[in-house]
Amino acid sequence: MLSFLLVEFGCAPVPNYINRGNTYQDYINSGKTYFESKNYEQALNSFSKAKELQPSNWLAYNRLGETYYYLKKYDDAISQFTISLNMREGWGAHQGLGESYFALQTFEKALTHFLKFKELQPSNWLAYNRLGWTYFNLKKYDDAISQFTISLNIREEWGTHQGLGESYFALQTFEKALTHFLKIKDLQPSNWLAYNRLGLTYFNLKKYDDAIIQFKTANNLKEVSGNFTGLGKSYLELGDYENADIAFSNAFKTTQDDYEKEQIKIIWASNYLM
Repeated sequence: MLSFLLVEFGCAPVPNYINRGNTYQDYINSGKTYFESKNYEQALNSFSKAKELQPSNWLAYNRLGETYYYLKKYDDAISQFTISLNMREGWGAHQGLGESYFALQTFEKALTHFLKFKELQPSNWLAYNRLGWTYFNLKKYDDAISQFTISLNIREEWGTHQGLGESYFALQTFEKALTHFLKIKDLQPSNWLAYNRLGLTYFNLKKYDDAIIQFKTANNLKEVSGNFTGLGKSYLELGDYENADIAFSNAFKTTQDDYEKEQIKIIWASNYLM
């Protein structure tokens, strides 16, 4: 998520005045209004016209970068953010580049720009959060934990707890992972993923009854194959083959992914090999 778009905008009506002007600032203002109403194609048109009127103004390129990012045109976003950055170094452009490279899974390049983001905004929790997720994807889990912890000390966010939970889980430090997944549940009690991650953590701690409770709660919020698979595996560990059968059957029906179906078949078949 880009810093300039941290607020989740609603679909506000577009005022009648936005097409009346033809100055640089008029186009910047109309582009911002279109952008905030999630009308990204119209925003792109306005910001492009602003760029034509002031081709040496970094802001138009920055705004174009943001818009391309939300249109999932990441290469175009990178191009515009780079031009903006060459005109004026700003933390927003570095963040935009980091987010765009992250979306393309080019994590080393994302890291370079998130490090610059942190350097320019050392008190911004989001810089450390994004560094944490980048290190996580690079499988540098200790570095991820370090960055997520700094982020959390600046501002508590459920996503940062998730990052810490996932990092500790990857290191198989399940008790510490549990602490942070419980915090997600406290902060996001309607988030099915919090219960799913708790279920997986309890399973790895061999607390199968607790795992079942969490997977069932997750399913009550959102039925996904992973919740059913977690239930099936937990029931298997408890020797409850009937409920394991039901859970694996539901997992198989729920997923559309062929590879996941094959994995479910393998686990499910183990029921009959015991």
